[in-house]
Amino acid sequence: MALSVTGLLLVCLLAVFGPVRAFLSVDGEVNAAKFYEALVQSKSGKTKDPLELFTELKAEEDRFYRLANDPMQYDPKKQLEAIRAFTKKAGPLLGLEDGHGPLHEMLRAARAVLGMELPPPDVEPHPWTDAKVITPLCAEFLTRAIKAHKRHAKQLKQEL
Repeated sequence: MALSVTGLLLVCLLAVFGPVRAFLSVDGEVNAAKFYEALVQSKSGKTKDPLELFTELKAEEDRFYRLANDPMQYDPKKQLEAIRAFTKKAGPLLGLEDGHGPLHEMLRAARAVLGMELPPPDVEPHPWTDAKVITPLCAEFLTRAIKAHKRHAKQLKQEL
């Protein structure tokens, strides 16, 4: 399978700098903790199985890290689909927009979930460019949610 020029460039950048690592803002970290807490409580008020929840979060985190770092998986359309699914799940749990609607509204909703600064409405970045920035942040958001899960599990063990 031949690599495109973009794929070859990504392979070279990964070899030199390592995998893409994004850093969430303080708002993004707070939202990640709130997201985890909201996930723990199901709509019926019953708590979810911790192992099931961890497996679900880890699979999503791995998916976003692969989309952000694997040059063979680089596809802006896949990134945008993953961001839309993430926003539909996280937005309502955090009391924010769920990303239904046009692409630019979904990306604005994703930025709000991640605690990113919103660009002015008259200066919208290209969706593919925005996806390159948002995808690693989604992975970091899920990493923070997993850390909240581990802290929660540790507290439960101490209570027993």
